[in-house]
Amino acid sequence: SSSASGVSMPMTHSDGEPPWILGFDYRFVPGSHHPSNSSATELGRNCEVQLADFFTCKTRNSIESGQIFQPPSNYWTLQWRESLIYLAASALLLALCLWLVRRWRA
Repeated sequence: SSSASGVSMPMTHSDGEPPWILGFDYRFVPGSHHPSNSSATELGRNCEVQLADFFTCKTRNSIESGQIFQPPSNYWTLQWRESLIYLAASALLLALCLWLVRRWRA
């Protein structure tokens, strides 16, 4: 799948690289109606308790399970965004420290 992220069982991305597997979770089947306020993860965990009726429970609640992943094409985008967040946080902390030190010495 070439989506930004998703719940699926990918083997390789369209560019031939394996996806970045983040974990396992549940989601609602696309196009299904969900009258309850519960999340797909909450319903999936409740179905896990009913081991004998697990698949029937998933079908009744219109949920599916799979791996959460990011395609390899998102790797550097995420790395740069994370770096910018850390850089901005460092600049703010440096400015705060300089302001506090100058105020303390005055």
